[in-house]
Amino acid sequence: GKSLVRVQTDTGIEGWAEGPGYGKYVSGQNPKVFDAYLDSIIKPTLVGENPLQIDRHWEALALGKGDNFAKLPGFVVGIIDVALWDILGKETGLPVYTLMGGAARTSIPLYWSVGSGWELEPQEMVGKIETGWDMGFRAFKIRMDWRGWRQDINPAKDFAMFKLVREFLSEGHYLGFDANNGYSVSTAIQQGRKFEELGIDHFEEPLPHYDLPGLKQVSDSLDVAVSAGEQDSFRWWFHNLVLLGNPDILQPDILNVGGPSEIKRIYEMAVTLDKPVMPHSP
Repeated sequence: GKSLVRVQTDTGIEGWAEGPGYGKYVSGQNPKVFDAYLDSIIKPTLVGENPLQIDRHWEALALGKGDNFAKLPGFVVGIIDVALWDILGKETGLPVYTLMGGAARTSIPLYWSVGSGWELEPQEMVGKIETGWDMGFRAFKIRMDWRGWRQDINPAKDFAMFKLVREFLSEGHYLGFDANNGYSVSTAIQQGRKFEELGIDHFEEPLPHYDLPGLKQVSDSLDVAVSAGEQDSFRWWFHNLVLLGNPDILQPDILNVGGPSEIKRIYEMAVTLDKPVMPHSP
């Protein structure tokens, strides 16, 4: 399960954020690692400071500050950033969306996301899609099996699964496919073209996230919108992602990327570069 992180102030206002989940072993996402960051870097940097100076604190944590010069992972910065925005909202009595410029929309279209890398047979995947359909979802995304090893595990099975789900949903209902970094360049292109023949709405993370030249090959070769970015931190990586990988859709994760402060900067950059943003859910 997830943990919660609380930032306290001397006025009694508290900011809360979703913290690392137990069982996570990624740097910064393991509670023990996060606790070490908290005690050795975050507390010495923030205790005694004005919590409302969010940009200043973001830069201190992400880029380093003075004699406590440590650059924290985006996930760690994001947790604290969420909590500081929570404090600002409570201090002003305004919702955070208002503080960040106002609501862009009053409703959000959602898709039912199915699969977490564990092995599923095509008919089992259809059963999970049926569950979401019965709950009222009309847009869906499915994932491949990838936990056995990381690349090109069973493309034929992936296609069979996609085909069966596409037949269940029929034309006109949104269907995306998430490879979870699981294909090589050639396989991603081949699969993408086959998916296009059946009707696919977006092709997510076809390659390992660091293979930006390969991602550009895939994006340039396919008509379907290719998306990427959920594992990446900070605007500088996203700038390189667009310049070198050129995905059609950017998918920043609000924690991984460095919090609401940074995801807003990435969104503004994406507008300039004419790239849609579809945030990843933590």
